[in-house]
Amino acid sequence: MSSSCTANGSTFSPSVNVTAQQGNPALNLSLSPNYGSVVSISGTLSNTDPQSSLTVVNGSGSNCINFSNTFAYDLFTFQVNVSGSYTFSLSGSTPFGTMINLYENAFSPSSPCTNFVTSNGVFASSSVSIGNSITANLNTGTTYVIAVGSFDGTTPALPANYSATVSGPVGGNIYSGTPNPGGSFSYKYVIVNNATGNISAITSTPDLTAYAFGSYTVYGLSVSNSVTQTVLNTYVGGTFVAFQTALINSVVCASLSANSIVVTVPNPLHLSSLRLSAVASNSVVKLIWTAVGEDETENYLVERSADGKTFSAIGNKAALRTGSYQWVDEQPAEGSNLYRIRAVSKGNQIYFSNVAVVNFHAFAMGTALVIPNPAAGQTTVRLPIEGLYDCRLTDLSGKTLEHFTVNGSQFSLDLSDVATGVYLLHCRSKDQNIISRIVRQ
Repeated sequence: MSSSCTANGSTFSPSVNVTAQQGNPALNLSLSPNYGSVVSISGTLSNTDPQSSLTVVNGSGSNCINFSNTFAYDLFTFQVNVSGSYTFSLSGSTPFGTMINLYENAFSPSSPCTNFVTSNGVFASSSVSIGNSITANLNTGTTYVIAVGSFDGTTPALPANYSATVSGPVGGNIYSGTPNPGGSFSYKYVIVNNATGNISAITSTPDLTAYAFGSYTVYGLSVSNSVTQTVLNTYVGGTFVAFQTALINSVVCASLSANSIVVTVPNPLHLSSLRLSAVASNSVVKLIWTAVGEDETENYLVERSADGKTFSAIGNKAALRTGSYQWVDEQPAEGSNLYRIRAVSKGNQIYFSNVAVVNFHAFAMGTALVIPNPAAGQTTVRLPIEGLYDCRLTDLSGKTLEHFTVNGSQFSLDLSDVATGVYLLHCRSKDQNIISRIVRQ
């Protein structure tokens, strides 16, 4: 199977596994891909270089033939960024007798015919002819080694300076490591939950500080800029195996890294579960959470966010070892309210619950926002729009207890002299008819 996708996942660094408590800055991983630089073939052969025995192309038999001539050598390891035919040519200033041999994967000085590809030396009949270049078809993803060395102990005379030029297919060159696929690709990271085998995130910023306790594997991902984050997000929550299949079948032009790291988030509080639910009720939001294994927990902080990134503490509950807790947000913000519970141990270790979302719309048609509600004394009433309102406070039988006029959109209502119970607030304007339930506690 072939593909036109040139994404190259390479490797990334640091390639070190991480173990840290939830919330620890060490879980905000600072990773970067490892791409090679262009290799320049030049240097000086000397008597102090490592030595092997001369190897050249066998023109009358097997691919390679080995002689006892001293081969003092320098090595250049590389990969190509474009598959095709490459020619390596010794420069005119390089002395006669300088050999240039090509190997695939590795060069073994004790077995110089192993992995041999070609040489500028060709044995025919009883002599070796020496050219000034070699040509070979090279493939991306394969490591190659150029060995530049001497023909024997006296040719060329050492020390000897040498250099070689490289020509290949359009855009092709040789690199010290995995070639960078270029500016039309981005590098991201795939975070996999090891317990489920599902993808938790595909992101350019692998930040696991708020992840629940567990074990995660992080892979690098070179991905074409034509693949949007929206497309990548369709794989989040699905299996990593399904994503790998999509890469293999070129459904997504991307390539995973050759290495990965494991990130472990231990559970310091021994909590095996911390689940939060939240629901809007009249003008407030009710939060209920359950905790299992809270022996080491000291207290719970209720946190709220508007964007899911920055959370602020809005309440606190002591850990009573009851396993179930409630808290009421009496002043939710207009729009999205994202809540989570931060469990704190005696040693100030932390553990987060899931995030619960309530889209709070203060003004449903025909209602007012009353804060607080229930109320024992003063409460504030916010009407949907400004206007001149005729308002009455009645009991459930319809008996009027107070009758007043409001010009605006907000006013205070004093319930101090009203008996405990449930009442209705009626406010009517030219184009609004508001009825709200108020509880006097």
